[in-house]
Amino acid sequence: MIWTIITFNESSTINATFNAIGAIFGSGAFIAAATMVAGMALLGMVVNGLQDGAKETNIPKFLGLLIIFSLGFTTKTSVSLQNELTGNTVKVDNIPIAIAVPAAGISQIRYKFLEMTETAFSLVDQNRISSSGYLSALNTFANLRQATVFASCPSGDSKSNINGYNICRSLANYTAECTAIKANRHKLGTVMREQNAIDSLIYNSNAFATAMTKQDGSVQTLGCKDAGAILKTALNSSAFEALADNINSKNESTISSIQKALISIGEDSSAGRNFLQALYLDRTMFDGTVAYLQDAGASDMAENLVSSEIQRNAQWAVQV
Repeated sequence: MIWTIITFNESSTINATFNAIGAIFGSGAFIAAATMVAGMALLGMVVNGLQDGAKETNIPKFLGLLIIFSLGFTTKTSVSLQNELTGNTVKVDNIPIAIAVPAAGISQIRYKFLEMTETAFSLVDQNRISSSGYLSALNTFANLRQATVFASCPSGDSKSNINGYNICRSLANYTAECTAIKANRHKLGTVMREQNAIDSLIYNSNAFATAMTKQDGSVQTLGCKDAGAILKTALNSSAFEALADNINSKNESTISSIQKALISIGEDSSAGRNFLQALYLDRTMFDGTVAYLQDAGASDMAENLVSSEIQRNAQWAVQV
């Protein structure tokens, strides 16, 4: 028989715990050692009971406890760790009955009480722990941020082609050769931080040019305005949403996850696309700024910027 244990976002910790238990009790050496200790304890109690004035040892009671221990920890079964949010199931063998049965019972009872409470308070889907997990919105934002904070091309280079252009490579060039110039030449850095990601990205001038990488690897030189129009169309397309699905660990589209999270915290779900674009472009725009500073001979400023970014990312890693 397999005992089912329901988990939520804590599934990785529970998986590791039960795998460790399975490894320990799967070894005959541990059972033999535990039996030896129990036998030595029994012998010690008998010897102690023979001493003058000592209280008589309750041998039947001790033997009963020994039998219970033997049945509970030497009889092993399998457990199924079921992640209610993702639908993933992990089977772990060699779990003692004395651990598997109570753990399964507690998780099932907890889940039933949870469902009853959610029904009683008429909670909508995104606020139901049973379907969305603890702190659902925060988990969604944190997971997506984790997927994008260290990667200039979060979806992977081979999966980043839209309308015949490799978006990741083209964006890397565009941010260094167009966006950074817009920010520094026209003193728009502060204003751009207050705009949405696409408006900040695009530089409507053909006075400067950039290299756009096509899907086949060839390079096309275009003015910033013309190249920006291509990138804007790509980033506002349904193809970008499909591309962004590669960074989502949930069994739904990334944009849908973001919109549900925004609704659950009382924000406008229509801002979901802007939020996704900002997440996706953040690292690329940072790298472009660093490249611009290095090309402009301001390597000291580039080093300071990179140092600040490393410290911020270190703090982010610790918090996550």
